[in-house]
Amino acid sequence: VGGPIWLGPLHDQTFVRELLDNIETMKLGTKKRLIGVLSVVNEELDTPLYYVLDRL
Repeated sequence: VGGPIWLGPLHDQTFVRELLDNIETMKLGTKKRLIGVLSVVNEELDTPLYYVLDRL
C-alpha cells in the first residue's frame, strides 16, 4: 500500500541556477560537494510522474 505522491516541482530551477552561477564567489568549505549536489538537482528532468494501472 502507498501514501500520497507529490506531483509538484521539487526545486526552484531559477534559484538553483543562480546558486550555481554565484557559488564561486562564496567562501565555503564544501564548495565542490555543493556544486555536485546542485548540478544533479539542476539536471533532474521536469517530467510529471505517471503510471499505467494495468502494469502495476
